[in-house]
Amino acid sequence: MGKRTDEIGVAIIGGGQGCLELLQLFDHLRLEEFQARIVGVADLRSDVPGMLYARAQGLMTTTVFTDFYSNPDVKMIIELTGSEEVLNEIYRTKPPYIKVIDHVGARLFWDLMKLKAEHRARNILESTRDAYLVVNSKGSLLHFNQAASEMLRQGCELRIGTSIEELMNAVFGIGGLQLLNERTEGVYTLTAFRETPAEFPAEISLFRAEIDEDECLVISIRDVSERLQAEKEISRLHRYERLFSNAAADFALSRNLNQSIRSTLKMIGESFGECKVGLWRIDSKQKQMVLKSKWSADEEFDDGGFEILKEKDVPVLWREVTTGRAVKLSSLKELTESERVVFARCGIRSLAGVPVLGEDDRWGVLLVESKTAREWTDGELELLSAIVNIMESGLQREKAQRALRESEALYQAMVDKSLTGIYILQDGVFLYVNKRMAEIFGYAEEELLNKNPLDVIVYPGDRWLVDKQLKDRLSGEVSSVHYIFRGVRRDGKVIWLECMGARLMIKGRPAIIGNLMDVTERIQNEEQRSRIFDAITMLAVGMVEQRDPYTAGHQRRVAAIATAIGRYMGLPEDRIEGLRLAALLHDIGKFAVPIEILTKPGKLRPSEFEFIKLHSQVGAEILAEVPFPWDISSIVTQHHERLDGSGYPSGLRGEEICLEARIIAVADVVEAMSSHRPYRPSLGLETALEEVKNNAGKLYDPEVVRALLEVADVLELQ
Repeated sequence: MGKRTDEIGVAIIGGGQGCLELLQLFDHLRLEEFQARIVGVADLRSDVPGMLYARAQGLMTTTVFTDFYSNPDVKMIIELTGSEEVLNEIYRTKPPYIKVIDHVGARLFWDLMKLKAEHRARNILESTRDAYLVVNSKGSLLHFNQAASEMLRQGCELRIGTSIEELMNAVFGIGGLQLLNERTEGVYTLTAFRETPAEFPAEISLFRAEIDEDECLVISIRDVSERLQAEKEISRLHRYERLFSNAAADFALSRNLNQSIRSTLKMIGESFGECKVGLWRIDSKQKQMVLKSKWSADEEFDDGGFEILKEKDVPVLWREVTTGRAVKLSSLKELTESERVVFARCGIRSLAGVPVLGEDDRWGVLLVESKTAREWTDGELELLSAIVNIMESGLQREKAQRALRESEALYQAMVDKSLTGIYILQDGVFLYVNKRMAEIFGYAEEELLNKNPLDVIVYPGDRWLVDKQLKDRLSGEVSSVHYIFRGVRRDGKVIWLECMGARLMIKGRPAIIGNLMDVTERIQNEEQRSRIFDAITMLAVGMVEQRDPYTAGHQRRVAAIATAIGRYMGLPEDRIEGLRLAALLHDIGKFAVPIEILTKPGKLRPSEFEFIKLHSQVGAEILAEVPFPWDISSIVTQHHERLDGSGYPSGLRGEEICLEARIIAVADVVEAMSSHRPYRPSLGLETALEEVKNNAGKLYDPEVVRALLEVADVLELQ
């Protein structure tokens, strides 16, 4: 950071990760566009990355930022804390000749300059699906990308100098103008082109940035219609599927009818929200309804209820129930005065219900009571009717529950209208399949009866898995299972299925009752998510390797070794995937290490090695906010810990270190020792294996070392 005569002095307030990155930007990129040099860093903590780096470079460090005011070289302050209080205090106390860039402006400056240095800014901006608009202080369009031109062409023609007020009004109406007038940074949701065929929900992000000494506004617009529609559809399907599958499974596997009814009422109540659910029996002789079972989320609401409803008190409700019609009362206005008094006394504002049929007549009604006036949709009544269809079988068999549960007719009655595929297997063939089960595979129900599932519906590559699960249940080794396998439809299409099943006895012989759900879309979404994680991971790996070409391929080879070890140790595939990603990312923190230290051909000085040691913590901080389904951040933090506590950064011991970090530690050492480095040639695979064998139980997990020795001969470590 040598001084140039035309440079201005810059002080940084806030010594965190952003400070470290900015220091390295000045140190290594030497931007001609910004003639400045860093004078020093201020932070209340002395051990944060930016303060450590500044001290190592011989810069001024202080815990009181006003110390910089006495330094005549300081002409600019960059505030990186993000604290409005700190920023206001700087503006209040600074000398008038000192300029200030807040953390938002600094972040934009860092991003734009770095992208410019790498010649990637335009490519990235033009490749995104989000619309980006840059507006100057006069309210005119300064820049826009291709996505903005395509997304907003219905509003007005985009061109440099276009009025942003005109554009926002044309696209978002009054809401867009209000958002523009407030200019408050944040993320907002508005409807674009409201009440037109081109309408779509949009997510809008605003932030301010100083560009060419002008206070500009950066606006990004994202079309979130697909995401919102998918979330709505997934929520609706999940609600239906969960109610159906749970109710069907409860009635199919439970031997206590009353308990199954109470459980089902609870599921209905929780699905519909704050309400009370009751199962009522019609007593035609006494002209009344008697409460047989109930569930309530509110004890106060429950205590104020009633257990008998007489015809004379609720004539409208009685008429609807006894004639077998569904009840859909959105408010008490639809009732007689006597009924309004009865229900108002109990806090009920609206009702929905469906009739429950007995063996010979109308047995009763399922009522859902709400404390608020609400509209009951046809879909909600259909859902209640479908659940009642499952319950009706149990009510009809109340007198002979035990005997009928063991019969085939029992399961036929309970699952005939289920949304999930239900089957019974005995003697290796289908004894029963419901309509949904046949539909999943494109057959008629009778076409599957007496067929072996392995021959008809199971993908050849997964027959061994399904066969093992069937045998384990029939032998009594496990009572129930839950697993995923691939199936084949009649038309040859391969689908993914989630199976839940249990063992039972039918006519004195073992059988299997199972529940199948088509989860092809879910699996495909998970695979797409995995590909996205892979892409992000490989981008991060490439960034580290670009800075340190001597270790190019190191992270990939460590990932290959760690994955082989994990598989040999019997880890499940999902956990192995997390291990693989963590291994690929374990050195991402080296992005914060100065390049001259990373590529130094000789032995590192102690102070330089301290920078190297920071990479595990820096890597964890970088990854902490990424929504991985695994704890990648902790694994990366711990990959240099050792069993005896001699590792870093926290000196963890033994089981305090997670298994994935112990695996990566061994893979990292073996790969590093058997590869060439700028300061030494390869030590060879044999030397590397000897190192981990000699320190097994002291530095390295002995089980991990044993697994490595078993797979070492098939790994390409050279």
